[in-house]
Amino acid sequence: MPAFAFAYGSFGDILATGQLIVKIIVILRKGTRSDECAETEKELKSLGGDLANLTRMPVDDAVQISPLAQSIADRVQEEIRRCHGLMVHFFSKMKATRGLFQRFMWAASEERELATFRMRIIERRTALGVVVGMLNSGILLAVQDRVIEQHTQTQDTVVNGVNSLAQQLATYQQQIVAVVCQLSRRVVEVVISPAGGSKSCPW
Repeated sequence: MPAFAFAYGSFGDILATGQLIVKIIVILRKGTRSDECAETEKELKSLGGDLANLTRMPVDDAVQISPLAQSIADRVQEEIRRCHGLMVHFFSKMKATRGLFQRFMWAASEERELATFRMRIIERRTALGVVVGMLNSGILLAVQDRVIEQHTQTQDTVVNGVNSLAQQLATYQQQIVAVVCQLSRRVVEVVISPAGGSKSCPW
């Protein structure tokens, strides 16, 4: 049973996003350790955990081809790409502060930049959580449909088996009746005398 990330081809995006998250955290730890920096790091780790869960979430092979699950999976993939885009944008901005002037400008706006970045992470985590929840619901519905289908097939098999058994019993009953009738006729032939007079049966 493959995990979601492998079943729907999202592993590459998840891996790339996770790598960027690690790089951003490393850079943040090299700077000033403010409360906003600590909160941003916490949200980054939480996002990394959310993405990691997608690499472990199992998807049944039969459910994987379900139209409903596939439709919701497309939305999950889109959210993963948005998370990746957000990380790329912020990482590029941080890399651009290597010059003296850029460092000065970053220091002046760091708290505001981190606050904005953190809020966007929260937005992406919320959106990702919603569609993953929808995916889980879709998988659950698909599994329920499979169970109902299998139950119906089993029920049909049982009904067909009972009907077949009833037909066999009816056939056996007809055969038994036919044999009894034949025996009755033979008994009658035996107890009738050649002269046409009847003989009493000994029983």
